[in-house]
Amino acid sequence: MVCCGDPAEEPDEYTETRPTLVVEVLSPSTDALDRGDKCVDYRRIESLKEYVLVEQSARAIEVHRREGGAWTVTSHGPGDTVALASIGLELTMDVVYEDVSL
Repeated sequence: MVCCGDPAEEPDEYTETRPTLVVEVLSPSTDALDRGDKCVDYRRIESLKEYVLVEQSARAIEVHRREGGAWTVTSHGPGDTVALASIGLELTMDVVYEDVSL
């Protein structure tokens, strides 16, 4: 999770209510929840600009991005570059999966 708000505005030092970016690493036991209910809930957070799903068993990443009032989904695979506009970062898939054995 990346947060760009003022930490002093949070209820305590362990709580973040205004994330800008949330990244989830999918597993067989969490895949349906992360793509389903969690995705719907995260999209309701006004501050959230991107929700990223990273596969752990294949080189695959989905970037859900708020653009205006709508959400877009971009899928990335081997050889692609993943742009995280919310934080001004670009990563190649090779970097993301650098030490991951598939």
